[in-house]
Formats: sequence, C-alpha cells, structure tokens
Amino acid sequence: MTKRCYFVKDDFGEYGLSIVAEDSKDAKRRAYSHDLFTDGDYVDLRVKRLWDVKTKDLEEFELGYIFEGLDGLKIGAYSWYEDTCPICKEDNGRIQEECDIIGCWDCISKELSENE
Repeated sequence: MTKRCYFVKDDFGEYGLSIVAEDSKDAKRRAYSHDLFTDGDYVDLRVKRLWDVKTKDLEEFELGYIFEGLDGLKIGAYSWYEDTCPICKEDNGRIQEECDIIGCWDCISKELSENE
C-alpha cells in the first residue's frame, strides 16, 4: 500500500485539507466525510497530489489522517495556515515557514534580519 498526501478543496476553492490516502479517489472519498465539507452542498471536490511531501514522511500516519496547522506546515502539506503566531503569540493571521522559521511574516522578517 502506497501512502500519498493530497490536498482536497471544495469546488469554489474556498476551503481545503491535506489528507493521507492511497490515490486521488480515496482522498476524495475520505474528505467527503470530514466536517469541513459535510455542512454544505458540495457537488464536486478538487484533488491535487502534494508532490513535495515525501512518502517516507507519511509512513507514521494512517490512511485518512488529516494534517492540521503546524503539523501540516512542518511536513510541507500546507504553505500557510491561519492561527496565533508561535513566536510573538499574536493573532497575526497567516503563519508560514521561511528559512526554517515558522511564524507570522513580521516575526520571520525580524528573525531573518537579526541573523544577517
């Protein structure tokens, strides 16, 4: 059984999640039962394989595992997420990773300028 990571989003492109699945059909099937998609009338879900997430990194996760926030960012399942910054503890919105620093853009910029 091969595990891969897929990003599944609604047909409007507003919401999405990264899920461990065998193939794109399996990812779509598993995503339909997630709370993110059950409270609306979603006719179609779009599925994209995340090539940057390495298969060896997925071995510890079960099929159907959904990456959330920081865990998803660390493994490369997301490029950003919205939450409180782990550095300044402020609710600055978008949290991302840049040069192995995870935080809001203000904190990342500050850390990078201090390291120069």
